[in-house]
Amino acid sequence: MLDFLFFVSSTIVFLLGISTIVFFHELGHYLSARLFGVKVPIFSVGFGKKLYKVNWWGTEFSFSLIPLGGYVEIDQESPNSDFVKLNIVKKLFILFSGVLVNLMLALFLGWIFLLNKNSIILPHLYDYPFSANLSIKGNLVSGVSLDPRNYSKLDYENLNFLFSSRTYLLIKNNEEYTTNLYRFFNLDDMSYTDYSINSNSFQNPYLKVLSNPSNKNIPIKKDDYIVGLNGQDISSLKDFNARINELQGKAISLSILRNFDKLDVTFDLPLRNQQGGVLSVMLTEVNGDGLNLSSDVIFLEYGKGLDSTFNLIKDLLGYQLSVLLDLFRKSVILNSVEPLAENLGSLPSVINQTNLIVKSGDLSNLFLLFTLLNISLFIFNLLPIPALDGGQILIESLGWIFSKTFKININKNLKNFLNLFSFILLMALGFLVILKDLVRLDIFILLGKFLEGLFVNF
Repeated sequence: MLDFLFFVSSTIVFLLGISTIVFFHELGHYLSARLFGVKVPIFSVGFGKKLYKVNWWGTEFSFSLIPLGGYVEIDQESPNSDFVKLNIVKKLFILFSGVLVNLMLALFLGWIFLLNKNSIILPHLYDYPFSANLSIKGNLVSGVSLDPRNYSKLDYENLNFLFSSRTYLLIKNNEEYTTNLYRFFNLDDMSYTDYSINSNSFQNPYLKVLSNPSNKNIPIKKDDYIVGLNGQDISSLKDFNARINELQGKAISLSILRNFDKLDVTFDLPLRNQQGGVLSVMLTEVNGDGLNLSSDVIFLEYGKGLDSTFNLIKDLLGYQLSVLLDLFRKSVILNSVEPLAENLGSLPSVINQTNLIVKSGDLSNLFLLFTLLNISLFIFNLLPIPALDGGQILIESLGWIFSKTFKININKNLKNFLNLFSFILLMALGFLVILKDLVRLDIFILLGKFLEGLFVNF
């Protein structure tokens, strides 16, 4: 229930943010059009049913039901249109001004972000020459699982404390180190430390208890290790669960390792609860040390001030563009859209990022998220697709070249067809990417749990 409420609040934060971005994008088109004397009958944020509208200075400003886009209505076709009478430079400036405002907004938000934080972490999708003060490739250490058989009690407690109290980046490509010796970059104080992580396995695994049991009659605790059941070793977590299921309602004895003290606890095993649990704890199999690592990432550190902000925006813009071009290249080589489909984010993906930021409480990262969104919209809107600004710029440019060189005007019906066709294509692609992310992010499962919680409470 709480996770779903966090998700709803994060969705509201995202919609407010994207509506603001869309408003400023359309404001760029509106102000540049009015600057050159072009009438703008409609200025809309969102699509669908109009929730609010007001008329100012000959323009109907409206906010519509679906705040995931917007438009300004400018007559670009009729012979008496103010827009048609403009020279090509002014036309292109009006069409380009929306993304120009997005870039300016990205600079402003990036500057605010760097006032609060000076480092970012990006997925490593392309080798790009960043202008950051510090750039390190590696993997985030999201968790460490230490096998107590590899350590003395003191070493075990010290390592556990270090990994639980600090954020580390595992540095890649340290050829001078042995298999078990790793270099960790401490993101809290920017120091390097080398730790030996023993990957050697044993004949039988231990089961680490990751949570306290919800049933108070079960005498095991978080961070205990279960090393045996009814006097027998454990061969696997799967086998342990199967044996526990068979022993429901009976007295059992568990061999426990707690703070390096071995003890046996005996108790009556309860029956399976409504959620399907018997021991009512989370367990993980431990056989040697293990590191929970993210996929490849790049850690970037910047300074403060306008020069660092310009470097940040230049890096984010160049990196996103390089990644997009590389994905197109891979798609062409493989003759498949899979590289693009797997790496392009959609509305659920961005909302999920917003949700993670809101839950973390570090709201300064929202400035970085919306900086990235502005840059993404800058790149996306300049794609040469007729339904987008880039397509309109291309059509106007080709129309001007054809009219000046060949005395040929591009047919109005052809323009309308290209706009409609590309819009339908974009909507279809967007729907498929959104559906993919809904499944990948388990949104349907989250919704199901929320509804189940409502039903149980009712």
